[in-house]
Amino acid sequence: MTPSQNQPPSSYLENALRSMERQMEQLEKEEAEQKIAEAAAKQREINRQNARKSTGPRTEAGKAISSKNRLAHGLC
Repeated sequence: MTPSQNQPPSSYLENALRSMERQMEQLEKEEAEQKIAEAAAKQREINRQNARKSTGPRTEAGKAISSKNRLAHGLC
């Protein structure tokens, strides 16, 4: 883009600078969004791994105790 005949050079430079600043802001925003997406994906994987460990009670005694939780918490 070149300065038009009606636009003084300083105004052209100011407009060019503002345009570059907007482009930089957009790039920074996109980079931040990408980092958030990566962090969310990593957290989902960690949650899945943790869920695999959470199998609930395994012994008959543990199952009998946990079956009474609804009564202790007033759900029934």
